[in-house]
Amino acid sequence: LGLETLQRAIRLKQRVSMNVVDSQGNCCLETVVPLSVTGGRVRVFDPVKETERVLSIHRIIDIEAAEELRQ
Repeated sequence: LGLETLQRAIRLKQRVSMNVVDSQGNCCLETVVPLSVTGGRVRVFDPVKETERVLSIHRIIDIEAAEELRQ
C-alpha cells in the first residue's frame, strides 16, 4: 500500500485512486479523498456520492495519486 501517497493526500486534502476489493471479491476503482488512517482503516470522503465512509486497509489492492498530486 502506498502509505506515503495516502499520508501526503491527507495532508494536502487531495484525491487518490484506489483499487478496492469488496466482500464478494469484486474489484473496483474508486477516487476518494482520504481523511485519516488509524487502526488498519482509512476514513475517506467520496465526492461523487458525497458521503464519508471507512475502508479496511486490507481491502485496498493499490493506491495512486490523482493527477493533481503527481506534479
